[in-house]
Amino acid sequence: EGSRAYDEPDLYFRSDDDQRTIMSGQALLGEMFGDLMTAHSNKLAGVNKHNPVIRVHTSDRDRDFLAPNHEICPRLDELENDAKESEAYLKTFFLSDEARTMNEFADEYLGGFWRYSNPGVAMDCFMTTACSDRSLPFALDHDKSNGNQNIRDRFGSSWIERWTQFHTEKEAYKYTYNGFKYAQVVTNPIWNDIMGGLLAFTNADKHEMSEAWPDLRPGSKLSLYSAHDSTLMALLASLGPKVWDGTEWPAYASMFLIELYEINFDSYPQDSKWEVEEEFPTRVVFRLIYNGEVLTNKISGCPPNEEVCDLDILIIHVFRFSNVSEWDQQCEALEEDTDEMEGIGYGEEDSGDEDFDNENYYKDDSRVPDTIFLVLGCGIIFGSAGAFGMYIYLTKESMKQDQMDALNNSLDLHQVDPETSPSVEMSPTRKDNYALTPQSDAIMT
Repeated sequence: EGSRAYDEPDLYFRSDDDQRTIMSGQALLGEMFGDLMTAHSNKLAGVNKHNPVIRVHTSDRDRDFLAPNHEICPRLDELENDAKESEAYLKTFFLSDEARTMNEFADEYLGGFWRYSNPGVAMDCFMTTACSDRSLPFALDHDKSNGNQNIRDRFGSSWIERWTQFHTEKEAYKYTYNGFKYAQVVTNPIWNDIMGGLLAFTNADKHEMSEAWPDLRPGSKLSLYSAHDSTLMALLASLGPKVWDGTEWPAYASMFLIELYEINFDSYPQDSKWEVEEEFPTRVVFRLIYNGEVLTNKISGCPPNEEVCDLDILIIHVFRFSNVSEWDQQCEALEEDTDEMEGIGYGEEDSGDEDFDNENYYKDDSRVPDTIFLVLGCGIIFGSAGAFGMYIYLTKESMKQDQMDALNNSLDLHQVDPETSPSVEMSPTRKDNYALTPQSDAIMT
């Protein structure tokens, strides 16, 4: 293994067991390695060897974690209910003028508001129809209804944009509510799997790191995860409000990339070298890209004017909610209320408007669920401090010269056979001082 570009560990392919996600990954990998695999297959013709294959890592769909799975993580039910039964959610998506307009529009033109009470269903229905070139309902077909005066008079202009925006924000609310707790619980095992590959390129103690991330594996030149829009929503939301604010639905074929680079300090002038070393102490930096847009500088702690950031920042950021050994405990349903989560994190808080009669609203409007759950939260501030201390402890010896030499050796590109491995030309992102390491994580939907 490892002698061909598509063999493990050079390539790691993870997908859930849905046919569409596996086929999406196959389509991408086929474009990347199809010709090479065909050439290898022809070489093996008549030889007693198996044809080239790309291994896919998957799991039973009902037990997988690549998308929010309330069956294996009951706590997600409570976190979602807590968000949907918050005062702000009810006011925005049930009692507002825009919410009533959406319901009236659906009743008149789309067969009933009840069909689209689930925003995920509403967007899936719209996007699958539009993207497969099938006929949309008249009112949602821009070419047919854009000039309809009756729709304009009753529901206003920019209707299709408003429809998609309303349902996008309605679905995104649970991911961004109350410190992004729902997104963090969803992504715990996903980040664990991602970090299991990224940490191969750090010089932290692997034995100690395996306590938090037990699924460490050899570093790959490319790790591909083929998943869902809900996967991307959760991952983006878990990185903070500047990375994703919940106003954009991940389109088909969206891609979330984490690229790793090694910095060559020797290429910098002596008078400025110390500044670079201080900014990127591990020598390993990452670049975060979503659908072609660089988002690295939107992560808290990353340089505001750079496209890359020290890998330590990403590790520290996700450490507090990516310890998969604690996920079972995190997923346990709670039975008692608590107000500990109030005011913690980035999420939107309730306004405390005394005019809002929550009890009467439940009695008067059957569209709202009856059961209310309040969620026990975790101390994010203390978690962050603990994560920082833990990681600094694990990497305190990382700046010793002998370990830095070992890191440099570990970041060298694998030696490959030029006849059997394709050459990939990569452009640096800033000046000419970044060299591509053998790792790039891509998550597509």
